[in-house]
Amino acid sequence: MIVILLASSSVYSDTYLIFIYTLFVPVYLLYHLVSEMFFGGQSVGKKALGIKVVRLDGQLPGAGECILRWLFRFFDITATVGSFAALYASASDKGQRLGDMVARTVVIKLNPTTRYTISDILNIRDAQSHGEAKYPQVVRLTDEDMLLIKNTLERYRSNPNSVHRTLIADITKKVKELLGITEEPQDQIAFLRSLLQEYIVLTR
Repeated sequence: MIVILLASSSVYSDTYLIFIYTLFVPVYLLYHLVSEMFFGGQSVGKKALGIKVVRLDGQLPGAGECILRWLFRFFDITATVGSFAALYASASDKGQRLGDMVARTVVIKLNPTTRYTISDILNIRDAQSHGEAKYPQVVRLTDEDMLLIKNTLERYRSNPNSVHRTLIADITKKVKELLGITEEPQDQIAFLRSLLQEYIVLTR
């Protein structure tokens, strides 16, 4: 009788373990990938901490970037208990772990003081309101694009470090591609401010 009970207990235990592994291991392995891919670069933990993953141009990461970050997560965090990630982040100007470097992403802090609405943009002094627009194609961009540019300019103004300077350069390059602008602006910050001003003139 005791042997039968032990045997049945063993079977129950094995079944329970199989159930636990089947249910929770995939959740554990895929949690960060799925949450960052479908919830705007944030997991529950990142949302609580007020941080999120973005591409170096400030846009949300796509499936490819999320998968690359997830693949390198094992080396950065799991296998090394986070020490590998800490080492790379401390040596990186942008605070990136290896997965971020490969995916060209970065984790940023969300600061409520730098969240803007389109009404904030209208407060920019419009020095070109009576002149001809130099970049009339700026109307191809959206309000969200212009808010991102203004947000980036404000971040650089309040903290002019190399990370924000690189972000200015990346956004300038992307905007030039979207608008078909071939000439290289001598002053990238003045160029982005000019686009903001002309966008307001042409769309308000």
